[in-house]
Amino acid sequence: MSALATELNALFDVQARVQSLSQMALADSKRTLIDIRKDLTHCISRIHGLVADHAILAARPSVDSEFRGRLSKVRTVIALHQAEWPAVELDSRPDDYFRSAGHVTATIRDFIHWAKGAVA
Repeated sequence: MSALATELNALFDVQARVQSLSQMALADSKRTLIDIRKDLTHCISRIHGLVADHAILAARPSVDSEFRGRLSKVRTVIALHQAEWPAVELDSRPDDYFRSAGHVTATIRDFIHWAKGAVA
């Protein structure tokens, strides 16, 4: 398994941890969310760093371009969500928070599904 595929799996695992927060009381999950957000940022950064050295992407410029564009979309969706939902605001409108988090989850999962096929 390539380093990039390993990081895509790690991204999936981190996103699953975010989803598990819906099972916790929001007041109890703020510190956990902060830690998970850090892990998510590190994972996305590692994926970004691995793209340049990935042989399959280097050999297929159009796929490389699409990969980078999709990864950029993931970063944007995460940034907008986190800007709108700082940890201290989680319990102010929980239904809205989980709706927004669901959009982030779907975006990340779509990216992972596409990316795994692209780098296989």
